[in-house]
Amino acid sequence: MKLDTTQLQVEMKKSTHKLTDPVSIFVLKYDYEKFLSHIESPSKFFKKLSNSKSSIPGFGTNREWWKNHQPEGIYRYKISDNEIVIKFFVECKKPLNERELKLRLYKILKPIEMEFHLNDYNYFIESISDVIEDVSEGMEFFGGMKKRDLDELKNLNDILNIDYFKNLIDTEES
Repeated sequence: MKLDTTQLQVEMKKSTHKLTDPVSIFVLKYDYEKFLSHIESPSKFFKKLSNSKSSIPGFGTNREWWKNHQPEGIYRYKISDNEIVIKFFVECKKPLNERELKLRLYKILKPIEMEFHLNDYNYFIESISDVIEDVSEGMEFFGGMKKRDLDELKNLNDILNIDYFKNLIDTEES
């Protein structure tokens, strides 16, 4: 079997060694009026998820859960057509359990839709462009995630795009 040594593959292999903890993405969609009346704002939603004493029987409080997983990352939110969508990009010390996460989210406010890509490195890498996309929406960092980490993701995305277009041009020339 021949090894793929394209720039993209080399960068992906390097990234694999940097991300040693499980990475996840989850997306929540809410009716905006309901969200506004129950939660008020995305930052208050984040606070309820990460620091509330709300508990799930057998699983403990959200505060304990958050402290146990030590997540860091970004959440983005977008308000449109009477909906609010909140998208989390998370790296945790421990893998996230979908059932437990759903229970915690439902207890805060039942979403219209949920999408989970938990502990999925490949999906996370494919979604880097979603993190750095320049759109008119809100974004907040949490845990140890810093703005410079976002710059590193932008650089990786640029490398991925350069490799993609280079391969496209090479294919057209053949």
